[in-house]
Amino acid sequence: MRALRTILIAALAMLLLSVCGTAGASEFCLFRAEEETDVTTACSYVAVAVELAAPGEVSITVADGESAVYQRVWQAHAGLVTSDYIYLPLNGGTTRYLMYLATPEKEYTIGITRVQPRLKQNAACTAGYPLAWLNGAHTWATVTLLDLEEVAREPVTVPLYASVYLEVGQVTFSLEGDVLHAEAMLYEELSGQIEQAAFSAALTAAEAELLGTDRSSVPRATLEEGVRVGRQGVAAVYVEALVSFDPAACEELWNTTLDGQEDLWRRLRAGE
Repeated sequence: MRALRTILIAALAMLLLSVCGTAGASEFCLFRAEEETDVTTACSYVAVAVELAAPGEVSITVADGESAVYQRVWQAHAGLVTSDYIYLPLNGGTTRYLMYLATPEKEYTIGITRVQPRLKQNAACTAGYPLAWLNGAHTWATVTLLDLEEVAREPVTVPLYASVYLEVGQVTFSLEGDVLHAEAMLYEELSGQIEQAAFSAALTAAEAELLGTDRSSVPRATLEEGVRVGRQGVAAVYVEALVSFDPAACEELWNTTLDGQEDLWRRLRAGE
């Protein structure tokens, strides 16, 4: 029975190792002590496996630099031994831990860097003027008010942000004839992807106040299709995107209201 139990534990450990690796994005990850000296992971729980030539005492201590967050000592069988899953809290963008593993044959010191998991399909929009100021909606999203004559002279680039305050890229607005186009890009260091993106452009204050609501009748188009807006006046542009990215690489964008937007909103309300 002991031999069968050892075989089953080893098989399970190898399966988990093949699935999780050393930097998985699941909640649970397992790694081999003999193969790792430094691990970066988005997993909340980690376990370590080590091969023992003979039965003996195994001890594990995990510390965060100030104090131990986990300690255990136990008698282990020979063969592949797997620890409990150890919870590693994430404090801020990254948290550094050191794992000290002692076996009868060898001692291991393994650095573990706990990082934020990759964010998937997070809502994103361009910086500009708060939708809440237009229609009183409880939303963090913003529209971008554009002077179309200015855009006709030269393309305008504004920040693209997600999750309320994380700057993930840029959107460049340009005019071809009287059609407004938007070109979006994510910053390379985010290892990100734009899953979906569309935008709409309101040409009156009444239309703008309904952007982002179910009552809006302003047509939506993909960034490539563009929207017909003319070449004069002000347009309120609402970009709606879904993006996936590494949040640890993001800069924070706490002020998402751009300079000059209040004046453009006044002009749109006045019909200028």
